[in-house]
Amino acid sequence: MHTTEPIVPEAQTITVRANADVLNEQLWNGYTLNDEETKRVTLSATEENVVVFQMKPAGFSISYLPNTPEGATVAMPENPDKYTIETESFTLNNPTCAGYTFLGWTTGKGTGPEITTPNKSVTIEKGSKGNLIFVANWERAEFTVNYEATEGGSVTRASEKVQVNGTAQGSTAQADSGWYLVGWREKNTENILSTEDTFVPQNVTKDVTYEAVFEQQTAITIQAKDFSKQYDGQPLVVPEDNWNIEQPNPLPDGFKAIVTLKPVEDNIVHVGESGKNQIDSVTILNKENEDVTKQYAITLEDGDLSITPKAVKVVTDDGRKTYDGQPLTASGRVEGLVEGESVTLTTTNSRTDAGETPTNSV
Repeated sequence: MHTTEPIVPEAQTITVRANADVLNEQLWNGYTLNDEETKRVTLSATEENVVVFQMKPAGFSISYLPNTPEGATVAMPENPDKYTIETESFTLNNPTCAGYTFLGWTTGKGTGPEITTPNKSVTIEKGSKGNLIFVANWERAEFTVNYEATEGGSVTRASEKVQVNGTAQGSTAQADSGWYLVGWREKNTENILSTEDTFVPQNVTKDVTYEAVFEQQTAITIQAKDFSKQYDGQPLVVPEDNWNIEQPNPLPDGFKAIVTLKPVEDNIVHVGESGKNQIDSVTILNKENEDVTKQYAITLEDGDLSITPKAVKVVTDDGRKTYDGQPLTASGRVEGLVEGESVTLTTTNSRTDAGETPTNSV
């Protein structure tokens, strides 16, 4: 402390001011003056003169910075905005932010203890001092995954939220008529990530947009050819290769088509019975024997099935005998019948007298 007036024996009173250095020291220890910084006191010439300045706990401020992520909203909880060295210990309540995880508090440029590593459980202990500034620290808790389609198709899910390092629900690509799915890629890149219809992103670590890429199909017509056979008593069976691709063949060199015909539905055996030659399945392979069927818009054409008559030969035999007054007849036969089948043949005409020469006929 110091006096503002010289101390002389004749003086009855003096003015005393608290020493600034002492005040600063006490403030650092958490205290400040409880009343005025100067006092008027009457000196005693016979006793020790003591001037007492009363101290009280200094009030310190606490500030909270939400450090709000771009596009988000932080909900700040209720926390004390001031304290003293004698305030009982208390723990800070933590803020929340949709789509983000609170990592913890660090301190800004205050006068209190420094916290450089985010701490989720910060306690202001009794006896602490200094102005405090706490900064909230955040980490993305979820990301947005968008799904888009290029010309020629659509996707079943347009957007979703996914937890950090999580697996998305995914989206399914649907090609329009005359188009096919090339595959999925990250937007504005060329690398195809998947050729499956349904794409499920995994280990999501950022906001990202994926797009389903479509291209137009190549038109192709595959014909099941007409087929017929001569009647043989057996059901008609169509050869496996009884098909062709329309000309000019649109398949590139090295590509091939694997075609399967349907079994004949109707039991076609006899002349007059008919049916359709139909294609059951088509698979197109490229040079590497990879299935590229989806790249083609395939039109299937049926063929006709039928039975044609079998040619047979009817032969009538010659006949000869000595005149006996009775009519002369002769037999006949049919050549070329299907094995196991027979025919009833009746011949006509006869002769009784010599010199007559009628023809033996059926």
